[in-house]
Amino acid sequence: MNIDSMIDESRIDDMMENELIGFISTDMSDEEVLAFIDELEAEEDAREELFDHFAN
Repeated sequence: MNIDSMIDESRIDDMMENELIGFISTDMSDEEVLAFIDELEAEEDAREELFDHFAN
């Protein structure tokens, strides 16, 4: 793993954390929170795949 990919992964992790802070509330059920996290992880995977596609 090179430094550029570590920086990109850190940036993605920071974006994901910011998204979680902004949208998860105490009104949400456990299932809603888990579904939201699954959606964010899928978006993160898609961003990484897109980045890899255009980086190569």
